[in-house]
Amino acid sequence: TPDGDFFNVDYNYVDKSNARNDDANDDYEEENEEVPLVLIVHGLQSNSDSPLVKDMTNAFNAIGMDSACINFRGCTGEINTKSPLGYHLSFTDDLQQMVEHISTKFPMRPIYLSGFSLGANVVTKFLADIGTGAKEYNIRGAAVNAVPFDLVKVAPNLSDPGFTKAVYGNSLCKSLKRRTQESLQVCEQDFSGDTFEAIETIREYDDLVVCSSYDFENVLDYYTKSSTWSILDQVAVPQFIVQALDDPFFQGNIKPENDPSMPLRIHYTKYGGHCGYIFQQSDDEQNYQTSWMPTEMARFLDHVHQKQLCIANEK
Repeated sequence: TPDGDFFNVDYNYVDKSNARNDDANDDYEEENEEVPLVLIVHGLQSNSDSPLVKDMTNAFNAIGMDSACINFRGCTGEINTKSPLGYHLSFTDDLQQMVEHISTKFPMRPIYLSGFSLGANVVTKFLADIGTGAKEYNIRGAAVNAVPFDLVKVAPNLSDPGFTKAVYGNSLCKSLKRRTQESLQVCEQDFSGDTFEAIETIREYDDLVVCSSYDFENVLDYYTKSSTWSILDQVAVPQFIVQALDDPFFQGNIKPENDPSMPLRIHYTKYGGHCGYIFQQSDDEQNYQTSWMPTEMARFLDHVHQKQLCIANEK
């Protein structure tokens, strides 16, 4: 990375016989430069080995698209050296670098973006930030699940007393502290060990670790600047969002309306929880069926891609 750190990217190609190593990856991509590539951005404390990432990968491969999951710094078990936490809700640097790498090295490669939860926010924030510049990178579209549009409203769900904090928030907070504790051995930090040990909620973690590491004034400034609800109109490529209304992480979240003048489409479902759409279970890889949500996201990306191919053929 430009700041001297690193992140890992795991590829999954439609043609499973290719790309055994870095050299093979380059050879494969040069020979298949027009095959679309979906960059997947995972959620908090997740990585490319999660069941949902694998399910999404299978869905994208099934429609003829290669995929690559960007593992946030520190999420693959390797300690990063530049920050106690190598990512946050609006950390788009590594996604930006990956997009620039692909579009520079393989300029004909159509790029699509996908993600869930924190990753869905990063994708949406990135697309809004670059706006019409997405075309310069050959980014054709995006499909994500579970966007926390207004973080000021939804962040308390994981930190205030209640079901969501008890079931999810406490566990995530402990996980974040364990991983950060490992990084503190090699990273500089602007807070004391005693203050860090006293953290009991994700809000306290964000206020101390994230804000001090990424120059946010405080946790309110962090949540405000990382929210996407006010910049959705800046997204300039077709984007599909699957959003469950019963998501316990997002109770109190705003519900943006679909605007026909925008390329953004939000599909609200009554049920689904937080990335909780039922998985298809099968030990038979030949007859593996992807779950509803990844299938819907793949269907949208395929629709966008096929439409653009038709437009290109008409010229």
